[in-house]
Amino acid sequence: MREKNKNINASLEDWAKITKSNAEIDYTGAMFAGILSTSPIVDRFAMWLLAGCGATAALMTANINNILPILTVEGFKYSMVFLLLSALAGFLAKYYAIRCQVMYEADKKIRELAETVSDCHMESDSEIQEVAGRHGVHIDAGVDIKRISEEFVSAFPNRNHKKLKTNMDRGIHDRLVAYKDAVKYLRWQGYLTFVEVLLFLAFVLTVIFYAKAI
Repeated sequence: MREKNKNINASLEDWAKITKSNAEIDYTGAMFAGILSTSPIVDRFAMWLLAGCGATAALMTANINNILPILTVEGFKYSMVFLLLSALAGFLAKYYAIRCQVMYEADKKIRELAETVSDCHMESDSEIQEVAGRHGVHIDAGVDIKRISEEFVSAFPNRNHKKLKTNMDRGIHDRLVAYKDAVKYLRWQGYLTFVEVLLFLAFVLTVIFYAKAI
């Protein structure tokens, strides 16, 4: 009897540990999701500034004959350099914004669909195990992760197989890996947007400095 109780306690402790671990991972994932939801906001600001850079560059180029007497050739060159660098930073910020949002949305959709599939599988597995138990038969209805990986990877070109398998292995061992990668892209998006703003301010200050020098 004591041995039976001991086994029950051990099983309950393992169950509690798994439940606790899952809850901690889910809470952490929720925090990551909250942070990643800011990416579109930062992206809109960066795109607004990028559009401003493009419009300003086009306006200055079209009116170069009128601007040169006010800004001087040197001032025009320096201001355009800062403007183009600001636009470049904006393009790079957009690149990382796309990577961040694609990673986040893809992971969110996978989790949503996988949860539905998992619930259906668990329900069917319980019914199978119940029938098998009545007949004294052991049935393994577990999911074959290796087969899933191979089926998924086979749809892509051979050159991508190694990277895809590596990413899937990372996801199996760390359920938060997609969030962590997306946050890395969000950081770069933020850094580059900040650089974009600084370079645009440098452009404005350059224009003011050389305009005052006339």
